[in-house]
Amino acid sequence: MEEKRAFAQEYIIHLQREGNCWNGTLTSGEEAVPFQGLDSLWSMLHGEAPMWQLWRQALTDPLTKVLNRWGVSEQLAPCCGQQDSALLFLDLDRFKRINDSQGHRAGDIALQLAVKAVRRCLSREDQVGRVGGDEFVVLLRHIESRADVLRRAEEIRLAVAQAAGTSVSIGAAWSECALDYDRLFEMADRALYAAKARGKDQVVFCDEAGKIFP
Repeated sequence: MEEKRAFAQEYIIHLQREGNCWNGTLTSGEEAVPFQGLDSLWSMLHGEAPMWQLWRQALTDPLTKVLNRWGVSEQLAPCCGQQDSALLFLDLDRFKRINDSQGHRAGDIALQLAVKAVRRCLSREDQVGRVGGDEFVVLLRHIESRADVLRRAEEIRLAVAQAAGTSVSIGAAWSECALDYDRLFEMADRALYAAKARGKDQVVFCDEAGKIFP
């Protein structure tokens, strides 16, 4: 006889009254989905095509299963702005050469392997998203110093090189002052440019004043 089991899903509902309408967010794990009206909330929980699934698909890159550019904007970026947050900007080196010499399927596999390697280096509270063809951002939490950022980024660099068959350049950004996503990304982008200019396959850090390390 086949045994059937039901698994409960835990949700957190935040409600706010706006005029005659109850709006808010439905949260499960680290994902928060906005809704407008209690009918919308009911559909998300019990509908034939749950809004929850549609929302998650809209935020996810179909190839690598990490946040896409919109997902980064909606979920990763708002988590910046805390003193213990650092941002990494990753770019696979010579990725175009893989596509041109081995085909796009080989390039897709390299991206998937690279993302799996990155994820193995992350904690539960860290996040990763794809912002370009071979470009990714990583939000690291519980960072206490520049040395801490460089250590974590170097772990990722080595893991990607071993798993994906190609090297990766990483720009890292962190400040003792809490900075928002746009400012951290500007710093990480500057650091990544320096890493590429220095020969690729390395980690470079940029501080709030624009100074490059090492």
